[in-house]
Amino acid sequence: MREKGRCVLSGEEAKALAHLLPRLVGEGGARYREGWWELTAQALPLLEAYASESPPPSKREAYERLGNDKRSARPSGVEVAVRGVGEGRRALGLAPDFPEGAYAVFPLEVLLSRAEGLPLVLVENLEAFLRYRGEGLEVLGERERREHPADYILLYRGDGARTRPLPWGEALRGYAGEVLLAFDLDPAGLAMAEGLVAELPRWGLVVPEGPARLALYREAMAKPEMRERYRSQVERVDVGRFAREPFASLWEEMAEMAVAVPQERYLA
Repeated sequence: MREKGRCVLSGEEAKALAHLLPRLVGEGGARYREGWWELTAQALPLLEAYASESPPPSKREAYERLGNDKRSARPSGVEVAVRGVGEGRRALGLAPDFPEGAYAVFPLEVLLSRAEGLPLVLVENLEAFLRYRGEGLEVLGERERREHPADYILLYRGDGARTRPLPWGEALRGYAGEVLLAFDLDPAGLAMAEGLVAELPRWGLVVPEGPARLALYREAMAKPEMRERYRSQVERVDVGRFAREPFASLWEEMAEMAVAVPQERYLA
């Protein structure tokens, strides 16, 4: 880079520097071109400072730091995958060079400091995180129904089968903005959302708009695996938890149809 004024990162190098890329882009030290990250000479001071510091923890080490105590202080050192939409891209420092729809990895505390009170949308699985869009979705609160925001930051909840899940209610408890929960339309997804809202001062549930939601239920009724998925989950979930709104109304329609609708299906 000193000789030529620029260099192209390999995929592994870009992954290793993922948490630095937003700052590098913001300061003119990095740009994204046709599938490759390119660093310019402006990146040198930041890279030299980074090289002199201790290396960041791996994801495995970060999750292990959480321990078993769900009531501990907000986790530090944990990295989260994010996508910015509208003003969310600007707030994260990913516009204009970062490709629309691409995602970045940030330490949790860096993400929260950059989010500027924008709505955070927490999604349940990776496919939904990659395909998510707000069109055709609405937000349900305890006493309201409204359109999905146009500007937001999307968070991937993580794969609980591979790592211990991050306690998101605790991690986002003090966030100044609203946290929207977009999970599967099934008993397990509803229970997961209900378990988080007790720790969130401002929250909402993201679901397909009414007519589209009913159409998805009816479509799922023709699939034996979706009926079985609902049946097996009902046996494991305490449905008495769904007494407050909007959980009560969602549970009523879900129980009437007796089917599950995966999140990725309503984002198709």
